[in-house]
Amino acid sequence: MADQSIIRTVKNPKLTLIAFQLRNNLALGDEPIETANHLWEKCQELGETLNSPHLKTLINRLEQDQRKIGFPPGEDDISNDYVELLSDRFLHFYAIPDKDKPQLKGGVYPLQIHDTYAIDITFHRPESVVNLSEFNYFLNPNYCLLPANIQSDLGQTLILFAEPLLSESEDYQDFAKVCVEALFPSSDAQRLLKNTPSKGKFFGSPIFEYDTGEYNPSRSINLLIWFNCSPQTQMLEAQGNYYQLLINLLCCRNKIMYSYTQARWCYQQAKNLYK
Repeated sequence: MADQSIIRTVKNPKLTLIAFQLRNNLALGDEPIETANHLWEKCQELGETLNSPHLKTLINRLEQDQRKIGFPPGEDDISNDYVELLSDRFLHFYAIPDKDKPQLKGGVYPLQIHDTYAIDITFHRPESVVNLSEFNYFLNPNYCLLPANIQSDLGQTLILFAEPLLSESEDYQDFAKVCVEALFPSSDAQRLLKNTPSKGKFFGSPIFEYDTGEYNPSRSINLLIWFNCSPQTQMLEAQGNYYQLLINLLCCRNKIMYSYTQARWCYQQAKNLYK
């Protein structure tokens, strides 16, 4: 059991949101659906809330000729299966939500994966030791990255990557539990912690997966906590060769969950018609 009186810290933490939104459906073909730009609009809202000039202008940077973003998904065109939507790849941003507090730093990485938009929004605190009690300011200000705020139709995953500074009496799972409690409001933390996390190793360091277990991806909270516990982990994470595989895996996972939710809804509608 984790001792709540201990001041816990991590080194070089970053929290990444990876969220997905449909761009196209069968009914409209190549034309984007009405809610296609939802993630970019959420970024703009986030820029307004956090006083971040770069986030406010993301949509303008993404727009091409005729004010369109992205590409029609070709059935056999694998070049559209992973498209970076910014010419500079990343949009680095800063935010000053409170003039009396330190500046927030992060980056945005927008993508199109076939018929789906994806966004990576990362807040980071490089070269710093951060108290877990400061997570809500530096990594998830005002809980802005939670599903209730992002509301993407295909859902999202949060990934915390940090070097834990453990006491001798603690283990990694105890420390991960306290990280969950620091990142989320108590009600959401309880939803995540009522289920035993999946655990394993990724690039030589412990990783834990927490999930609320809901079928609807737009309401479900999915969290990966990946600890940086070895030089090998640090090197491989920095190289980033795993990233495209990971985001494709998460996209497939969320589309399967979305299809299952839609199938359940259709079943219920059909059942009601036959009553």
